Amino acid sequence: MRVILLDKIQKLGNVGDTAEVRPGYARNYLFPQSKALPDTAENQAQVETHRAEWLQRDAANRQAAEALKQQLKALEESTITVEGKANEERRLYGSIGSAEVVVALAEVGATVQESQIELPDGPIRELGEFQIRIRIDSEDTVALTLAVLPA
Repeated sequence: MRVILLDKIQKLGNVGDTAEVRPGYARNYLFPQSKALPDTAENQAQVETHRAEWLQRDAANRQAAEALKQQLKALEESTITVEGKANEERRLYGSIGSAEVVVALAEVGATVQESQIELPDGPIRELGEFQIRIRIDSEDTVALTLAVLPA
């Protein structure tokens, strides 16, 4: 199925590009999230009339992403800490997920969303230091060190 992209999507294209995707991906993700339109003559005309507006919005999003990237790059040298209750074998009684990382980053002044956080092995269930990644946009990620300490 051919679609017109309304947002920059990794591995598909930029705003206004046409891409070939599977019908289920378009129907269940791209269309409900307003990230694409079906590739029809009417939609092509609509895209041409709104292209400048979308490109301006995309540039503003890029500027915000660049500011966040610089803020997170400053945190690369330091360690973000999260506390959790653990037993004698250093296993947590719960787990540390994206929500706890968002709170820890907010404490140091970085505002990110849970969907931007990538925990490589899923939720953290033990004490120690872990490498996490923050996805800034479809192209950029920043690696940070997360230390899970006993509470």
